[in-house]
Amino acid sequence: MNQSKISVRYSKAIFESAKEQNILDEIYADFQLITSSIKANENFYQIFTSPVIKFKDKKNVLNNVFSNSITKISLKFLFMLIDNNREAYISDIAREFASLYREYKNIKEVVLTTATDIDNSISQKFAENVSKELNCKVELVQNVKPEIIGGVVVRIDNLLLDMSVETQLRNIKSELRIEKY
Repeated sequence: MNQSKISVRYSKAIFESAKEQNILDEIYADFQLITSSIKANENFYQIFTSPVIKFKDKKNVLNNVFSNSITKISLKFLFMLIDNNREAYISDIAREFASLYREYKNIKEVVLTTATDIDNSISQKFAENVSKELNCKVELVQNVKPEIIGGVVVRIDNLLLDMSVETQLRNIKSELRIEKY
């Protein structure tokens, strides 16, 4: 079975279970914490996915790390992934779960990329405007990428609006090449 199918099946299973038990928000928060923990510590992910480390040891590590910070259901789900030798899919499962959650709750993930940090009041106003325009809740993610030089890049789901100086310069360069020939 390919990776995508595995991730979708497991994420749907935990999503439906959480929905039935009316704990979607808690499980979503758990997955956010798990994902941020994996991103923050490469060694943690390597321990979690290593085929050399025994299942029991992996479970002990997870229990020590998460027992007081995530729900018992999420912890049992992680243990089940280990038992089924599917722990390498946790990032994909978490991403799929987040997608299902946002769709169910009518939340759009809006990624705002700028060259420098922007004031929180500006980003909040931006999120409010997007929320009104799209008639949904907005989960704003801010990225700072100095290489875009200036302007802004906005991604809402699969839509991309790139108004960065970097892209404008690249387009001008491309047009000049075409005119040259």
